[in-house]
Amino acid sequence: MIPYVPIAAGLTIVLGALLVVRQRRRRASHARRREGGGTRDAGLPEKLASRSILTRNAVERSIAGGAPPTPWMLRREDRDAIAEIESYFARAIPNPDDRPFIEESLGFGGPQLELKVPIISSKRAVAVIFRSWDPTANVLESNLYFAGRVNSRLAAIASKAGFERTVFSDRHATVFRNQRGAAQQRSA
Repeated sequence: MIPYVPIAAGLTIVLGALLVVRQRRRRASHARRREGGGTRDAGLPEKLASRSILTRNAVERSIAGGAPPTPWMLRREDRDAIAEIESYFARAIPNPDDRPFIEESLGFGGPQLELKVPIISSKRAVAVIFRSWDPTANVLESNLYFAGRVNSRLAAIASKAGFERTVFSDRHATVFRNQRGAAQQRSA
């Protein structure tokens, strides 16, 4: 048993050092957040800033590039699309206690609609509709963000609502962009 004592003491010292380093990093991160230097969303209360899909920098670049001032209001079609997706999840995952629901939140670009499905995630939204500025077409367009991959039935619902998949989609998130209504917005 005597040879194991130095090994155990060495492991205890190494683990103690790792815990000290982790605690120092955590404190430094909290200090940066309190000062406002470390957060990407330092203008909204923390609860709202953590829910904003667009970053403050992205909105500021868009406004500098010709976008109208915020808030970028959602359209009736956006509300109809998220309601259709909500009903899809309500049918696909029957759970009478924790039904899917839509929540309106505030992002840096303006209001956004979040679809919460409690049985999938109690904290994060499954889908979010928000408006962003398209600098190539010089229009505000609706975007539909899904946390994760999208199956063919859900993609068909998004397509029926006028959304098409963008090149920014990957295995962690899928983004659809609505080009319908862009011609109406240019003429206005």
